[in-house]
Amino acid sequence: MVGPQEQRLPIVSFAGWYEGQTWSEFLADILSIMLGQLAKNLNRHSKDQEVFIIGFYGQCIYIARGYFTSDIISRAHLKGCKEDDAIEIQFTRGYNLSLKKDWVDAVNALTRLLQYLFSGNAKVGALTHIAARPDTCI
Repeated sequence: MVGPQEQRLPIVSFAGWYEGQTWSEFLADILSIMLGQLAKNLNRHSKDQEVFIIGFYGQCIYIARGYFTSDIISRAHLKGCKEDDAIEIQFTRGYNLSLKKDWVDAVNALTRLLQYLFSGNAKVGALTHIAARPDTCI
């Protein structure tokens, strides 16, 4: 989260798996969280946006990335999504945290995500307004 407590904006959100939840239901939750994160950042930016979610499904952790063009964002905000709108959500492989190799790989993936987020190249609404202010701590 970035900003004063009353105006905090999400950088990365979390999605948990619930016992009995199907993969399709989990994907629907991921998309719903991503759309909510976009809505929270909507007033600040009208550019293409990336949204990242860290999720657990079963024993595995995933990193999901959604990329939303400014056209889709503005159209969805004004008129809602069209049935034929396609949104690509990319996932890392599942990292089983009970396996040492997967644990190390997951830590590396999370580290790379953080490096990317703070590189200045990420298109995350909550970060773009502070990129111009290098004296700002998050």
